[in-house]
Amino acid sequence: AECVYEWLARYASDPGKFEAVYKAKQQPPLARVELGVFAVNTQGVIDTWELYMPKDVRRPNSSEIGDVLRRMSTKSVRVSRECRRSMWVMDVGLIVTWAEKNRIGDVGQIQAHVVRETGDVMQEDE
Repeated sequence: AECVYEWLARYASDPGKFEAVYKAKQQPPLARVELGVFAVNTQGVIDTWELYMPKDVRRPNSSEIGDVLRRMSTKSVRVSRECRRSMWVMDVGLIVTWAEKNRIGDVGQIQAHVVRETGDVMQEDE
């Protein structure tokens, strides 16, 4: 579970690398950090594990990642109007506290990215 926390802290500190992957794939990103919301889909973590994690850190399987994300979430939202996939909305306070305690990621950048506006709107699951 700790390595998923680490991925989340690293991603939220620098979401640009993640966004570039999905822009190149011409797909909606499977993680978003903006407008006060930090939301992640399990597949997004899997797809970009190597972007954020040291090579010697084994990626957990999808069930393990999903379990951690679900436990840390407050609700789920749709990836986009066109996409049926959902993302777990993370408890930002948990990520910030973990990042500060473990000195991983940049807490100031995490907080700045969470409040940025990108112009896209996430849809709440029904």
